[in-house]
Amino acid sequence: MGEYTKEYSKIVGYTVQSITMDDESFPGCELYGLVLTKGKQKRIAWVLRDIEGNGDGFLDIEEVQ
Repeated sequence: MGEYTKEYSKIVGYTVQSITMDDESFPGCELYGLVLTKGKQKRIAWVLRDIEGNGDGFLDIEEVQ
């Protein structure tokens, strides 16, 4: 399995409910994410270029309270 398997396994079984955007965390850059739900659990999978935000693609999974 690839190096991102552990991170991506956090969203197995979730359903995409909507799309969200964050334009405040990195001035001059819009970040887009997939809002995911499974029962009452909610996560956002932020679409980045890599873990640091540059280079190849990466999803950063955030739990939402």
